[in-house]
Parts: sequence; C-alpha cells; structure tokens
Amino acid sequence: STAAGMGPYGDTISYRCGAEAVLDYKFQGLLSMHFKGDADAETAFQGWFFGTLNMSVLVLQFIVTPLALNFVGLRWVHILMPMIHFAAITAALIEPNVMTVGLAFFLFKAFDYSICLICPTYMNKCAPSGPVHLDDGHLRAVM
Repeated sequence: STAAGMGPYGDTISYRCGAEAVLDYKFQGLLSMHFKGDADAETAFQGWFFGTLNMSVLVLQFIVTPLALNFVGLRWVHILMPMIHFAAITAALIEPNVMTVGLAFFLFKAFDYSICLICPTYMNKCAPSGPVHLDDGHLRAVM
C-alpha cells in the first residue's frame, strides 16, 4: 500500500517522517533531563548540535553524495542508508541517552537534507508517476 498521492515511495516517506518526529521528541526530552534547570547550557548545546548538523550536511551534499554516487552507485547508497539508520536506532533503543538518540536523530536529519542529490523527487514528497532512470547522476521520470 502507498500513502495517498505519494506513489510507491509514500510508505517510506511516512516512515521516515514518523521516525524522525519520534527521535526529535525523545532527543528534546533527553536534553531537558540532561541539562535540568540550565537553560543556557542546553541552548548552547543545541546551537552546537544544529550548527554541526548543518556543516555536516554541507559536506554530505556537495562532497560525499556525489562521490558515493560515482564510486558506490545509487543501488548501494539506497541499500546502505537504511542499514545505517537501523544501526543507529538499535543503539538508541539499547542505550537511550543524549549521545545515541542524538546520533540517530542527526543521521536522519543529515540524510534528509542531503537526499535531494540522490533522489530529487524525495524532497518534494512525491514520486514520478512512471518509471525512472538514472541520467547524468540524476533520477529522471520516463514519460
């Protein structure tokens, strides 16, 4: 089954959005417990965390993703991404703390922000209605 109007990627997108929301909620809760009563330290940590996330996304988007597509290939990138998420979420479930949940959340956000180079339709939350093929490093719909 697919989510309405999202083609064959609808379930995957719904799962990713749901998992990301749960990780964000858990991460924020753990931060509040970890920095109990010290709002300045919590704000400083979140500034560092999201600043690091955005710098990492910059590197992922413009350096790692093009290299991965050239040397590893689209198929393996699509296979490895869920495996990385599974490993990070498993670590967060086994030992839920700011570091493990933060890492899982970080990976979800980083891949989400840089995924548009791998599959441009993903960022638009819709899939092409017909088959797709790889052309010059970009997915294109075959009409």
